[in-house]
Amino acid sequence: MGVNLKYLFYVVFSVLVICKLSSSQVYVDSLVSTDSLEKHNSLSTSSAIFVIKGWQRISHRIPFLNCQFENCCSKYSINVLNDNGLIIGTLKTTNRLIRCNPLARFCYLPNENGYLIDDSDNIQYSITESQRKLALRTSLMFSLSIVPGLHKLLLGKWSDAIFTSGIIALGYYTGRNRLKENSTLHGSINLSITALIYLSDIYWSINKITISRRSTHK
Repeated sequence: MGVNLKYLFYVVFSVLVICKLSSSQVYVDSLVSTDSLEKHNSLSTSSAIFVIKGWQRISHRIPFLNCQFENCCSKYSINVLNDNGLIIGTLKTTNRLIRCNPLARFCYLPNENGYLIDDSDNIQYSITESQRKLALRTSLMFSLSIVPGLHKLLLGKWSDAIFTSGIIALGYYTGRNRLKENSTLHGSINLSITALIYLSDIYWSINKITISRRSTHK
């Protein structure tokens, strides 16, 4: 089983590389000015931002590493870390990295410069009062948040749903098999990353439902 998953990983990685190289648009990364950042961040948050800014100085010089979104993923990450702190910022960053997949161009519209517009943080369910009573009030939608990628699919972001559920499934089975093979370190790393992606998806889903509930009361 472990060997099959290894080959599957190579296939998925190859597809991602091919999709990335096949893109006709050359995306440009952007650097974040230190002056735009708050000065009261914790040491852990400041350290994370410092690492990302170091990555930016490399990625913006290499077209293959550039981002397809505007704002780019690294700039988005710095902003959410600065605004929300390390924990929530990490969850939002993880979810954004999942959204920045080779199929994103089919679910996100480009702006006038050709970069994709990431509207995932702003979209919400368009629901009537009767639908709210039947679904949201009974907490059905909250319960469905445990299904990886489901709310992304329901909100029309099918590419994000595919990558979220696929990476979680692959990471879980790979990590579990590594532990069975007594490869504790590799298995623990795989499962930790998988758990982070899963938690980021749950956080995003609950956030969408919460925003939708509030909108019905206005």
